Amino acid sequence: MKIVLKNITVKYDDKKVFNGFNGYFSLENLNVIIGKNGVGKTTLLDVLSGLVKPLEGNITGLPPQKKIMYVFQNTPFFADVTVQSLLKMYTSFSTTEPMIKEDPKIKQIYHQNILPLLSSRLGVLSGGERKLVFIYSSILIDKDLYLFDEPLSGVDIENQQKIVYLLEKLSEYRPTIVTSHDVEEFGKVNCIINYLSSKQIGFSGKYDELLALAGNTFDSAFVNLSNAMRNGTFERE
Repeated sequence: MKIVLKNITVKYDDKKVFNGFNGYFSLENLNVIIGKNGVGKTTLLDVLSGLVKPLEGNITGLPPQKKIMYVFQNTPFFADVTVQSLLKMYTSFSTTEPMIKEDPKIKQIYHQNILPLLSSRLGVLSGGERKLVFIYSSILIDKDLYLFDEPLSGVDIENQQKIVYLLEKLSEYRPTIVTSHDVEEFGKVNCIINYLSSKQIGFSGKYDELLALAGNTFDSAFVNLSNAMRNGTFERE
């Protein structure tokens, strides 16, 4: 299964974020989108979700918009709402029971990390706890595609690990695409790293393959790939 984008043009005011953008996502694994600030990672998710309509181009392989779950980087919330009330609300939105809810590892995450917070109000949770709760809540709604914008942003290391694991498990059941600056944590799980430029997805492969581009650190690989894309010396296989 693939999502394919061809000649996509997106413009905000007088600025073109994408101008003839091309790329694709193979959806067998968790997909992680990386790239420089301002290159259009969030805009790409906006396009995939249907929130933003391209001026030109076409996309194939997407489910209907109503079957797409899109979790924003900063999800609005009411501080006085309890975690239990939030879970009930999300559950009420779905007419079918998501298979992932019965996964033993997901049950473990629920009992160890969500259950103790049920009576807590969202406003008193830490940023990491709140992000974990929202991401767990989102998988209670059965969709055909899940999009997460910067799910690790502002999250402590312990909760980052829980969120990454949750997203990896979700991708075993449903196509899942995320954007992130915290790529090292995703390098510990089975995922595809997609490097985004203004014109294409220039690299798509495993974390180890990305590191092989330039030494043994993500920072050096990122700089090397950025320079190669800018100079036109890197071609995607």
